[in-house]
Amino acid sequence: MEAWPVTAGGFDANPLAEKYPLIVTAGTRRFRVHSYYGQNPLLREMEINEPCVRINPVDAEARGIEDGSYVRLFNDRGHAVAKATFSAGIRPGCLDIDRGWQRSQYISGCNNDLTSKQIVDWTCPTYAYHDCLVEIEPWDGVVAESQE
Repeated sequence: MEAWPVTAGGFDANPLAEKYPLIVTAGTRRFRVHSYYGQNPLLREMEINEPCVRINPVDAEARGIEDGSYVRLFNDRGHAVAKATFSAGIRPGCLDIDRGWQRSQYISGCNNDLTSKQIVDWTCPTYAYHDCLVEIEPWDGVVAESQE
């Protein structure tokens, strides 16, 4: 409902895509099931030890982002600071941020702050990890007041 940046298939482009041109999804990782095992030091050592966002090098270069640097993803709802990881496997115009990290494990913000709650079924409100528009920029190193 939100991440529809072009007019196609009988649906008009979301005008919000002009302000936030990147579609962010939240994927799962090999040693994680949602937030399960997220505090396990051995599993964190084997894979990733902090929240990361995968970005296509084309999108990164256009924004002055270097591989391995910290970036700020943001929209009108909030922000999240994560480490950028280049991946040609990520389609330009898209980002993939790790799901399952707790707010306390982010430097600032949280990926949940970027999403909206959509009521798909009255019994199960859920975050829309597949339908979210954002912009991304190099992180300036300032921690938001709410995270200090």
